[in-house]
Amino acid sequence: MRKNIKKIKTGGIYVFLILVSIIVIFPILFSIMGSLKPVSELLTGSSFFPKKVVWSNYVRAFKEANFFAYIGNSAIYATVGTVISMFNVCVLGFCLAHQDFAGKKVLRFLILATMFVALGPMTLYPKLEIIRSMGIMGTRLSIILGTVTTAGAEVFIFEAYFRSQGQAIDEAASLDGCSLYQRFFFIGVPLAKPMIGTFSVIFFNRIWNDFFWPYVMTFTNTKIQPLVVAVIALKDSTGEAATEWGLLLAGAGLSIIPVVVVYVLTSKWVIAGVTEGAVKM
Repeated sequence: MRKNIKKIKTGGIYVFLILVSIIVIFPILFSIMGSLKPVSELLTGSSFFPKKVVWSNYVRAFKEANFFAYIGNSAIYATVGTVISMFNVCVLGFCLAHQDFAGKKVLRFLILATMFVALGPMTLYPKLEIIRSMGIMGTRLSIILGTVTTAGAEVFIFEAYFRSQGQAIDEAASLDGCSLYQRFFFIGVPLAKPMIGTFSVIFFNRIWNDFFWPYVMTFTNTKIQPLVVAVIALKDSTGEAATEWGLLLAGAGLSIIPVVVVYVLTSKWVIAGVTEGAVKM
């Protein structure tokens, strides 16, 4: 009887996971199928699979989106932004875990508050004013600084991770003459490598797919656009009133290839970081 109940539960879990997988995968398949259709067939929506496969959408998207130039821009923004974001998160997490300083509770409360507020719309105008006052509007630096993130959830995860390493290690290093910077760079960071690998991929993906801020910063300088913004611009590239959705879907498909490649190459560290974090937490 217990075996039958266990089988039913297992079967129910598999059914649930299959349904969720279908819900997640269907939009991706729809986009791929749509990118292979001519405009007339795509707009009529007569069938899910293309009656006539049109590879020219990908060729046009590759050429008109200037794929290699814009992918270089995206790689620069995502890589530099990820490094800065990870440094911020690691420093904040380490200091909150191992240092006592004036205003620590206030700082923790302010970071916690960011987890419950949508900061994107709220910080747009202040960021614009700061960038304008620095005189770097419409430059690569303005995009990088605007996309750098220090999310509250990540800070608290790293704080808990650094705290779980034990205060004894930090105290022993301090007694041996290690400064705060040495304890951070030579003890804290090496021990947190699995977590750093995991969240680096998360930050990289987040910055790579960011659209609104790069769009605002590159409105007058299209040469420094990231790939995501360049792909969206494809809908107006033909100069016609009707949007060529097949071309736009093909460009969107091309834009996710680098992110998928990065994840495949780093999945080993992502899984290790998730496992390590589960054990530590």
